[in-house]
Amino acid sequence: MKKIGFLYVKGALPMFEDFGNLPTHIVRNNGMVNGLKIHKELDGLIIPGGSIIESQSVSEELKKEITKMCTEGKFILGMCSGFQFLANKTDIGRKSLCPVNREGLGLLDVSFSPMVGTDRVEAKIINDSFLTDDLVGKKITGFHCHTYGNITGDAKPILKSLVQRTNYANDPREILSGVRNDEGNVVGLMVHGSLDENPALVNNVFN
Repeated sequence: MKKIGFLYVKGALPMFEDFGNLPTHIVRNNGMVNGLKIHKELDGLIIPGGSIIESQSVSEELKKEITKMCTEGKFILGMCSGFQFLANKTDIGRKSLCPVNREGLGLLDVSFSPMVGTDRVEAKIINDSFLTDDLVGKKITGFHCHTYGNITGDAKPILKSLVQRTNYANDPREILSGVRNDEGNVVGLMVHGSLDENPALVNNVFN
């Protein structure tokens, strides 16, 4: 059985979705599970949504542990705010004339800026990764619930969502909603409920 960590720090919303009911170990700011550093004890890590990037609550020690997991090829999945935490930076100044940037870990070469999304969505898988292996061309379902949903950068896209509304206005179009690092072991998604509603993604985590 794989050992999967679930990050629970200030700003995390651990009950917002069930992540496919994967068996997880709670990871807090000391970066340890069962008395061991997470890069030694875990096979992978899930970073949930919430306000992690705004809270700036992840300790330097935990950041080092997450980076070690990445370099050792262990899987990391960031959802919404967790995705933003793995990115380069996020402009949280939604109504500001100037950017109000919060730095991320830089494990995914993208940045975020304001764009509100509150849709049920269907999203198409367009590239492989640890999460999407053998699923390219297939569609998944879930929902968007974010304030900073505009994604720009050079990370490899893996998911595009068909949305009907953004910024509280009708604007049907396809937008980027998931990327991976070059190695494919770090993934960021904006589609909440994607593991709960799509068992094939959960199977890929176990595989």
